[in-house]
Amino acid sequence: MNKEELHKIAPNLSSISKKEIGFKVPANYFNSVEELVISEINLKNSLNKSSQEIFKTPTNYFEDIESITISKLKAEALNEKDTHNVPNNYFDSIEDAVFEKLNKKPSKVIQLKNNAKKVFIPLAIAASLLLMFTLTNNTEPVSFDSLATNDIENWIDEGNIELSNTTLANIYADVELEDSFLDTSISDDELFESIDLESIEQFMIKN
Repeated sequence: MNKEELHKIAPNLSSISKKEIGFKVPANYFNSVEELVISEINLKNSLNKSSQEIFKTPTNYFEDIESITISKLKAEALNEKDTHNVPNNYFDSIEDAVFEKLNKKPSKVIQLKNNAKKVFIPLAIAASLLLMFTLTNNTEPVSFDSLATNDIENWIDEGNIELSNTTLANIYADVELEDSFLDTSISDDELFESIDLESIEQFMIKN
């Protein structure tokens, strides 16, 4: 078909000028088209696989979901709990609680010094008597066991040794005394002075 025939059949189409070049293919298009096709296929496969794995649950998910949920709820409850809250009426009752503890009676304390006095004084008296009998009578050995209680009482009654009320109170702590001297304290010097050494010396000189 020549141009005139084309003009008669399709005048508009025949008026279009002829192009020197038709469709132009990019450089090296056919060299890389295979790689592009393969990459596109792999991409689609990856997307399909990912979409399938989105809806896949982990192993034993439904078996552990209850314990996991409870643990999370407990953790949230602990975080929301206010640990700085003061108990009700705390500041109203704290003063009474402090005074109650301060007013408690202290526990009974055993005075080591008083116990030492109770042990030492009878020994001092017995030692004085033992010394006297040893110096006045050397024929028979004298010991603490050989001293009778009556001898000690007579020795005190005759005034050979003077014992203060405080000394007697320390010796006989279980006996109730009517005097008010129990509260009087005694020093170590007074304890040694309670034994009348001068009377013992005079007795020894006379005998």
